[in-house]
Amino acid sequence: MRHRRTASGLLFSAAPAGLALLLALTSCHEKPEHLIGGDNSVDYGHPISLSAYMPPNDQNDIGFVLIADTHLDQSYAGYIPGHDHEGRDTDDAKRNRKVMEVINWRVDHNDYGNLLGVVHLGDMIDKKGTCQNIIAYRQWWERDYALGTRPAIAGADDDDGWAYNTSGNRCELPVFPGEGNHDVVNYGSGQRNLAAYYVDDLIHNTSVGNHSWYAHPGDYISGYCWRWGRFFCVQLGLCGDASSCQRDNYSYTDKLEWLQSVLASGAGDSLPVIIFQHYGWDNSGSQSFWSADSRRRMLNVLCNRPIDDTTTLQWNPPYNVVAIFSGHTHQQYQPIRVFACTYWSDVFFDNMVLGAAGKTDTTGRFGFSVCRAWSHVDGYGKIRCDSVIVYNESFSSYSQPDGFACDTVRVPDLHHW
Repeated sequence: MRHRRTASGLLFSAAPAGLALLLALTSCHEKPEHLIGGDNSVDYGHPISLSAYMPPNDQNDIGFVLIADTHLDQSYAGYIPGHDHEGRDTDDAKRNRKVMEVINWRVDHNDYGNLLGVVHLGDMIDKKGTCQNIIAYRQWWERDYALGTRPAIAGADDDDGWAYNTSGNRCELPVFPGEGNHDVVNYGSGQRNLAAYYVDDLIHNTSVGNHSWYAHPGDYISGYCWRWGRFFCVQLGLCGDASSCQRDNYSYTDKLEWLQSVLASGAGDSLPVIIFQHYGWDNSGSQSFWSADSRRRMLNVLCNRPIDDTTTLQWNPPYNVVAIFSGHTHQQYQPIRVFACTYWSDVFFDNMVLGAAGKTDTTGRFGFSVCRAWSHVDGYGKIRCDSVIVYNESFSSYSQPDGFACDTVRVPDLHHW
């Protein structure tokens, strides 16, 4: 049986290499004698780590890619080794292939300069605990996949590690994963929480430099943070107060306390902060899991107020949140100005809701975003994101409309403009 994480505190730091290896050996299955990835299997072949280049802390210009809602739903029952994927791919899989190809093309042609990685905003797979969905996701979106235990597939030879990806092409950038509602199970359902296992495996043994992560006691990692130059990045999975399972109208205070701690120690009073999570401030039907009260409590943390504060006027400066990126809706690129608090003047955060990479919106579009972020030495931050939209089901053409921009939350008095 798979080991569950336990927690004795709120703040978790990267383990030394030897300890990380020990944790990897004690938290993962040994490879079973039978084929990995059968219908009842919980073994998707375990990753070693997420490795990525970390720029120096004084670098004020960074680039990265955003994807959301890939919804990989592949499951090749009775796969025959050597047969191509043509005729077996679902529409969601075709869209994933196209998005990955366009991202790689832009990386190869250096269209946006050096890009540090891809951040996933959740719904990596479509069917929660389906082992085959995670194997397909790994083969396409996990850059270091070949370094880990390559999973076989039910009906295929053990040596075939590319059942869903016969060409062997995969995303050329490291992907920072995040859970969405299709990735995690509902609290108390008894379902297998395989996508949460996957994120836990990958992040627990990550090698992306100084970082911390959150896991509710007895649960799996559902939040982590890292530093990209002068930007402090936080991946929150479903949302700011959710664990690695969905629980109706329940707020995990210990996660918000973890967020308070890492913002205070990692961002301070001026470092620009970028938040990534699945649910946003749109009205997309996620209110039972991401209630108005949950949103208020998260805003309290981002505004440097007590978690349960009921006021909006404050004396402490809010954290320098440049952008909150979210997915879930599948509709292309909705900018939302979120009133956060009043500090000298009203403070608003920019929530940008991204479209899907594996599903289409109501007009048949899907795609991803490429972002460039700048930070001034005094803390002012700005992000410009260009949306790359692939149209219709031809999987052959794309366009890049005008970008959208997110600005620092700070009021002029704090930066002596």
